[in-house]
Amino acid sequence: KLYVSNLAWKARSNNLKEFFAQYNPVSANVVFDDKKSAGYGFVSFGTKEEAESALSELEGKELMGRPVLLRWREDKEVVKADGEVEGVKVSDQPEGAVIDNSAEEDAEDKQE
Repeated sequence: KLYVSNLAWKARSNNLKEFFAQYNPVSANVVFDDKKSAGYGFVSFGTKEEAESALSELEGKELMGRPVLLRWREDKEVVKADGEVEGVKVSDQPEGAVIDNSAEEDAEDKQE
């Protein structure tokens, strides 16, 4: 799964899926916070190879007039009080955020 940032405010999930189309994305979602685009999203691939290809070939390429920034979505580790390390999967969306799963092509950009 890749974390995609520096998205245009009007970017929607269908735009992300089209941008990554040649790498066979399984899903593509833009995160919304309080009905406004948060400017980032996540794209999942069927294989690590597809994700690696997308990361190396699309990093910095323009989507809707903005260069996208790509990185691996990583799990974080939490160190317990006794020193034991526990793996914690980071949620795809921050508290209060909503994922845009719409396929609307002509969605208005309401971010100011």
